[in-house]
Amino acid sequence: MAFAEDESAWLNFVPLKRRKIEKDVISIHLKNKNMFLNVWTLKEITFLEKCTQGQACKSTIQSHFKEFTHFKLAQFRARVLDAKSELIIIQNIDNKCETLTENTDNKSEAPTENIDKSLSDLSDSQKENDKVIKDNKQLDIRMFIDKSCTITARNNTVQVSIPSIKKDNTLKILSAAADIPQNMQWENKWWQNKNNGGDDTENRKIRKKECPFYKKIPETYFAVDAFSYGEIPNINVYFLTHFHSDHYRGLNGKFKKSIYCTQVVTANLINMDLRVSWNYINVLALNTPTVIDGIEVTFLEANHCPGSVLILFRLSNGKNILHTGDFRAHEMMESYNSLQNINIDILYLDTTYCQPKYDFPSQEAVVHFSINLARRYIRDRPKTLLVCGSYTIGKEKIFMGIAQELKLKVYASPNKLKILESLEEPSIKEVLAEDWRQAQLHVLSMQQLSYKALHDHLQRYNSIFTNIVAIKPTGWEYKKNISLEDIKPRCSGNVIIYGIPYSEHSSFLELRRFVHFLHPHRIIPTVNVGKVEERDRMQDYFRQWIKN
Repeated sequence: MAFAEDESAWLNFVPLKRRKIEKDVISIHLKNKNMFLNVWTLKEITFLEKCTQGQACKSTIQSHFKEFTHFKLAQFRARVLDAKSELIIIQNIDNKCETLTENTDNKSEAPTENIDKSLSDLSDSQKENDKVIKDNKQLDIRMFIDKSCTITARNNTVQVSIPSIKKDNTLKILSAAADIPQNMQWENKWWQNKNNGGDDTENRKIRKKECPFYKKIPETYFAVDAFSYGEIPNINVYFLTHFHSDHYRGLNGKFKKSIYCTQVVTANLINMDLRVSWNYINVLALNTPTVIDGIEVTFLEANHCPGSVLILFRLSNGKNILHTGDFRAHEMMESYNSLQNINIDILYLDTTYCQPKYDFPSQEAVVHFSINLARRYIRDRPKTLLVCGSYTIGKEKIFMGIAQELKLKVYASPNKLKILESLEEPSIKEVLAEDWRQAQLHVLSMQQLSYKALHDHLQRYNSIFTNIVAIKPTGWEYKKNISLEDIKPRCSGNVIIYGIPYSEHSSFLELRRFVHFLHPHRIIPTVNVGKVEERDRMQDYFRQWIKN
């Protein structure tokens, strides 16, 4: 059957099939179109419906395939083979391969002499032949990769090609090759599509509406921290892990979908600051499993900022998915009841500092250092004004530790005071001062921790204070082989700034310990994933952590 000119019947063709089990990337090709689908999971993928839109289709894979999401079908239609070609040529294999024609009905293999050692121990059951099944006079091709992976193609040209797992951008799918699929080629394709858009205005508009794959929870209608992409197809329920602008961006009073978040901080703030109606805000308590659309959802303390949560999704089919949002891994998490004796199928991991060079000290050590630093300056220069940098919410442990230990009052801008009061934390309310004259510790935004801004700030209060000592708490201040005691301040006149390595994201070693504890089947990084080199490097770390 010839391929339809308008592609409106792109599923209607005589199947082709080819098998090469010794390698590990599975590609589904369309006749006369060099298009492919790289499978990313060890689960069955079946065609659910026919696409009648052809090349104009803007739907995601989720609407066409079960358990495969995040990628426009148009990507598979991008490269056209030579119009004269009536065969599909198998690529990325050095050895001579059999070519397939429309009349190929039997299993066809392309021999290779260089089989990867890591895949040589596959059992016979894992090398089971392809099967052609008659169904309503239509041919299905069912390809068995191993016991847990089946791919069925109905009325389509199907090809299985398997490049070397040693090459870049390959998909580790066979359980004999790796414990979890790594280095996902389809993810790289998603990012390549995103990054290759150029400066074209229309492309930018399209990309803005496309939600990244790592913000969607597979096999659900759920999305996490995904408010800046308009209405996302097939997403009905939205989760907000915490109230930081890079996570709630796009959320406003016009939002008309269900949002799930925590009560004390996040729900109050998105209503108060973003004008989101309470009609759409659903509050979940920590450590309390709640069934949403047939899926059990549990919020767990994320140790990032007030109100931040890890989200555990327990699907009805037995799969468990953990999304960390932003978090600072801590050994206390290993005692969470919900994380005991559980198999995590997918871990969406905050990888802000997923590099060995980020081995900064614990939060407790940095808080203790900051308290001693403030105590020394107030003892030696009693008219010192202490300043601590903060975000909309975050860094409370630093300035609260100083205030409580040294019995100081805290002053902030009216808006910041309003936010701090909304936390409904008695210990915070006890130290807040509405009059700056009562407070020797001021909380400013991180952007205000510059020499000029601090000089201006001191000028406003110089009737009481003679100098400023500012603490800038962020993980980006960390420098390898520099201990807390070796930190040198930056000075400009009567303004002193200490950059201290206090982070509310996990260090590299903390990430490793957290992964060791959970031992997930698959890890998806959610930060610093814009470059293929970064993604590959992180997947190498994940592979080592799981193996060890």
